[in-house]
Amino acid sequence: MAFTFSNAQIADLFEEITAALIVQNDDRFRIRAYENAVSIFRQLQEPIEYYWQNKLLGTITGIGTIFARKIDELFTTGKVAEFDAIRQSLPAGMFGLLPVEGIGPKNAFKLANIFKLADRETAPAKLLESAKNGQIRGLEGFGEKSEAQLIDNITRYLLAGTVTRIPLYRADQIVTEIGAYLGACPAIQTFSPLGSHRRRKETVGDIDIGITTQQPKVVSDYVALIPKISKIVAKGDGMVRIIYGEGIDVDFKIVDPGEWGSLLQHFTGSKAHNVALREMAVTRKMSMSEHGMKIKGAWQRFTQEDKFYQSLGLDHIPPELRENLGEIEAAKNHSLPNLVTLADIKGDLHTHTNYGWVNSHDAGLSSVDELADTAVALGYEYLGVGDHNPSISTYNVDEIIKQIQKRSRFIEQIKNSYEKRVKKSTIKLFNALEIDIRSDGALAVPDAGINLLDYAVVSIHSSFKQTAEQMTERIIKGLSHPKAKILGHPTGRLIGKRDPIAANWDSIFGFCVTNGKAIEINASPDRLDLTDILVKKAILLGVKLVIDTDAHHHSTLFGMQSGIDVARRGWATKADIINTWDAAKLTQWLIK
Repeated sequence: MAFTFSNAQIADLFEEITAALIVQNDDRFRIRAYENAVSIFRQLQEPIEYYWQNKLLGTITGIGTIFARKIDELFTTGKVAEFDAIRQSLPAGMFGLLPVEGIGPKNAFKLANIFKLADRETAPAKLLESAKNGQIRGLEGFGEKSEAQLIDNITRYLLAGTVTRIPLYRADQIVTEIGAYLGACPAIQTFSPLGSHRRRKETVGDIDIGITTQQPKVVSDYVALIPKISKIVAKGDGMVRIIYGEGIDVDFKIVDPGEWGSLLQHFTGSKAHNVALREMAVTRKMSMSEHGMKIKGAWQRFTQEDKFYQSLGLDHIPPELRENLGEIEAAKNHSLPNLVTLADIKGDLHTHTNYGWVNSHDAGLSSVDELADTAVALGYEYLGVGDHNPSISTYNVDEIIKQIQKRSRFIEQIKNSYEKRVKKSTIKLFNALEIDIRSDGALAVPDAGINLLDYAVVSIHSSFKQTAEQMTERIIKGLSHPKAKILGHPTGRLIGKRDPIAANWDSIFGFCVTNGKAIEINASPDRLDLTDILVKKAILLGVKLVIDTDAHHHSTLFGMQSGIDVARRGWATKADIINTWDAAKLTQWLIK
């Protein structure tokens, strides 16, 4: 019997073992290998189960034979014996504290021991109670301020745990898995995701999938046999509702092809969008439903969604815009934006490599060559090689400058050797860095080091709780260096884990327009930052945007679509995004 695990579940398991090894002061190279594995698992586009089923685990870059054997054991037996032994040697409550922001492995171990937290599920709530009773502040390494922060972090974590929405990337994985199964059924003519997934919202509640067929019972029976099904909640010729995998609600809506356009429109939503359409229909003495449009007393069915909108005198509205935020008026006036597409993208300006210095944050896992080869395969004209700046806790100022000088020579050598290897190189490599904006707004690299770069992405990685005024001044100061061209993952949020910073975005956007800076839409699935709402505001104010993957592995360069989704929800066109420019135009902008 084989067991099923998602990429996220496998990454979480390896992350727990990493934490255990840190607590046990294990070999640092072994710890680093586990950290790399976690990063790889979280960034893989295909399910790890696919690699396992097809005996392709050895093809995943960075996953050696030892980890491949452990993954095989996991899928085969449902557990890894060595991992169970490691975890059993530590208090179980420790692992329940690890997902809480601000609690690292050693503090999780310490707190679990002190408060005898023997159950991982109840550990956060019990620790919260102890913190509220003032029992944390007196511990070594803690105080009143850290106790208050701990209360805030645990409270937010527990509230997030009550929300049943899943991140978009996980919904994508599920829809891909289900789609492969549906595509093998001859009776199914068409299928598509619906709801918030089709609108590409950053989180999804349940998953709705529409299906067209002329054999509804055959399809209904086929859907009920889908792999990974946990429970059939309801079943009929026109619908099937199941619990899938690790507890995800999935609804299948099965209709005749003649109603496909109406079904797509109705169940894509949003509710506010549909209410506005219904009000418009009523003023025209029409009524609408998932079955079609009632016009002059007779029901009209639609095989295509655009025909449904045309019946109301509207242009077809892209699903990403259907939030009743002006899209209906724009469709009526034929002024909907021509939204940016993946095909418009000509490069990625924020990536990380495995270059061998001590990074300020997590290093990349792929070589420059691997990233460049992947970028060429994607048809890109340019690639920004932008590792995190050297760690300021490891190097002094002079050493940082020397490290950047050495890396700049390395990048130049790579450019030359790459051109020789590829013969006619079709890609331009930029020498860049992602540089920390410190709490006072100063950059974590001295000017002499920054001036060696083609450009810098500047980002906030610490002190997230500053006031809006402090944060605004900090960001503007960080962006003031001539080489600081892009503000990376601007709000600093991690979806479901860390709230966005407080800042005066009108002031920041105004500074960017005046000084020729770009704001990033970070396509990392756990960031999707800038948010769609701020994207729309930035565009209205004239800010230029850039969509980057923040890739830490060359395979993650394929994740650009996630950023495109955010841009489209924010009404962005090709003209708003600087990495739709060709290499010559972009280079000119960077050196201004």
